[in-house]
Amino acid sequence: MSYSKKPLDLNKITCKFWITEIFGIEFYLLSGQKLPHLYSVIPKLYRCDAKLLHLDNQVIYLKDLCFVSSFAQEIRLYLVTVMNEDDSIVAFEKLFETFLKAKNIEVIFKTMESITSATVNELLKNPKFHELDVFSLIDIPGAFDIDLFYKHIKKNKHTEIIIRFDYSVSESYRNRLRTIIDEILEAEIHDYRIPYISYPEFDEEKNIQLICKCRPEVASQFL
Repeated sequence: MSYSKKPLDLNKITCKFWITEIFGIEFYLLSGQKLPHLYSVIPKLYRCDAKLLHLDNQVIYLKDLCFVSSFAQEIRLYLVTVMNEDDSIVAFEKLFETFLKAKNIEVIFKTMESITSATVNELLKNPKFHELDVFSLIDIPGAFDIDLFYKHIKKNKHTEIIIRFDYSVSESYRNRLRTIIDEILEAEIHDYRIPYISYPEFDEEKNIQLICKCRPEVASQFL
């Protein structure tokens, strides 16, 4: 199947849409025109049952996100800031609670305030978190409780975990990540699903070793 992206002038459309499979909005210049923000599309939607939700470079309110994400099994939020009605930032763990049917979650953070010291603890208390097939977080700040999450990693046998940290993480935090990665690489037996973990200036040789361990099907590309 092939498709092309074309600007859609919503002002010329009088009917409302019922989205059933894929719903995505990317905000960038295309042929000199800006594609719409989610808030300008919501009034044009009758219902959104999309199984795949992809939002890119958006500032949106939680109520609008809930409207389009309720049925999504795969959710991709790239550089998206989610706001409460009082314009405060929604913590990621609260955001996760609204993903009622999600199995695959991919997030590239734009707003560091989305992650707090309580985020990991709250996620681990949520039964839905342990049922995920894929959990991918990119550009994670240092508030993320890596020690608590590492305890979860060593018990996880199901979820594919991909976590990459932001340039803002401190040297002491990077040292802790180095220690965790070394432990994973040096262990001869893993009774958990090996995660992919990276951070700025991560050693390339160890990066390849980790990729080969967590994704053995691609190991031949590095041999």
